[in-house]
Amino acid sequence: AQFGTDAALALTLQLTSASFLCLSESRSEVFAQLSAQTHFAVSETAMGQARDLTGGHHASVDELKITAALKSGPLFGLALTLPLIAAGYEQLVPTARKVAKLFGLGYQILDDIKDRSNDRLQESDSNIVNAIARRTSPEEAVRVANAEANAILIEAKELAAELPKGSGAGVVWLIQYLETPEV
Repeated sequence: AQFGTDAALALTLQLTSASFLCLSESRSEVFAQLSAQTHFAVSETAMGQARDLTGGHHASVDELKITAALKSGPLFGLALTLPLIAAGYEQLVPTARKVAKLFGLGYQILDDIKDRSNDRLQESDSNIVNAIARRTSPEEAVRVANAEANAILIEAKELAAELPKGSGAGVVWLIQYLETPEV
């Protein structure tokens, strides 16, 4: 990652703290649902971070994808699930979670490509592109990872665009931003 594990963990704690602050100020009848959703996201994120810190660089591609989705998706998902619950769209929470999981995974794959190309990896870092490269050439691994990230992000963008009242518009915008080539 660009800023390192410590920065990622600090940001995770900050987002978690901010979500609980928002919940504490809620006086609505859906407080219990919002609290449960926040607990679910924090729990999955912690599990993903623990897997990332202990999984090591010998994990399989599938294991690394599960870890990436767990450590990246759930907190992104709160930005979708909490407003949906508050607005009475509880039935769309599974879709919102799927959007977040896909977004987190696609983003992590792109980040792994960038980390690999910038030589920022440590020997112990888990990296999806490096895991793919164990089965093929480094160039092919980058191509495969890029194609997979794009397919995942397209699916996330399509699902996010279907969420009611523009609630997925932020995710759509982020994905479009990620699709824009760097200048």
